Amino acid sequence: MPMMPPPMPGMFGAAELKKTEKTKKIQGFDCTLYTMSDRGENFEIWATNDAALFPFRLLQRDYNVRRFGPQMIEEQWVELLQRKSLFPLEATLRSEPGGQERLSFKVSHIDRKKIDPGDLFSVPKDLYEILPPQF
Repeated sequence: MPMMPPPMPGMFGAAELKKTEKTKKIQGFDCTLYTMSDRGENFEIWATNDAALFPFRLLQRDYNVRRFGPQMIEEQWVELLQRKSLFPLEATLRSEPGGQERLSFKVSHIDRKKIDPGDLFSVPKDLYEILPPQF
């Protein structure tokens, strides 16, 4: 009977978020580089402890939206960061090591100010409603 090739990383389970020794400051926050690899894709994420930015968790995932088959790496990373109470400030997903960039983002500005709880869920003053045509 022929030998089966070894399974690809992440083929039968979720990708793993690995902490590296690399650190840098982004927007004044100490960030650590985390990496994920799955099916020939590499995700590099610079993240900080989310408590340094927010007293509550901002990263949310709609757990009711699941699809058939294994999750892609870009569907797993938010949940993995949330479990470790991390907040991403930069992230890059490449097709292979040193390959073409498929997804990236960078937080370019953080405005530190107190928010009036009364304004948090109020309707903006310049909002106007556009009604659909009635047939």
